[in-house]
Amino acid sequence: MPLVSINAVIRRPSALLLLPEETRSFAAILKKEIWWFSLIPPSFLFIGTYFFGWRIGAEEPLYFEWPVLLSICIFYYMLLFGGLLILSLLSRWMAPTYATTKDLGSHLTVIVTSAAPLFLGSVAHLYPHIIVNSLVFIPMLLWSLWVLYSTLPELLKTDPQRGMLHASSLVGIVMVAGVSLIGMSVVLWTLGIGPTIGV
Repeated sequence: MPLVSINAVIRRPSALLLLPEETRSFAAILKKEIWWFSLIPPSFLFIGTYFFGWRIGAEEPLYFEWPVLLSICIFYYMLLFGGLLILSLLSRWMAPTYATTKDLGSHLTVIVTSAAPLFLGSVAHLYPHIIVNSLVFIPMLLWSLWVLYSTLPELLKTDPQRGMLHASSLVGIVMVAGVSLIGMSVVLWTLGIGPTIGV
């Protein structure tokens, strides 16, 4: 299975438990997988937030006007799409350090396959309650980490020790990027740059 695809998961959900045995070219993955794969979380978020509103502990859910919500989902899509590409490029950049393959398609395969559980877990966005989403995303995150650490050494053609270090470096990059995005969001919102919220 070159890459875990949504069609394969719909036909056989256990497909996500299998590890990919080969890779596709960078262009093939970009053309056939990523552009629509990245649409899944923003689509669920738009539907859930539009009909139910976000519940983050307040008594009343938080609602957005649909143009604002649409712009948020578009930025969400761009963030996911760009994040997958940038992370694969960074993984490729680290290849000489960890003696992994320099084939960009292999690095993108690892990144997209590892992200698959999280993207599918975004179905929780259909009911955007912070507790519900947390209960779904914590096990999905663990699943993604398992896929990352399991697939990387084989697909990037390196030994398990270097593969573990390479995977840990990628996890560190994602954590730093996540904290940075939260910090930037807080600063921008404090300055009055952000979406209008209705209760």
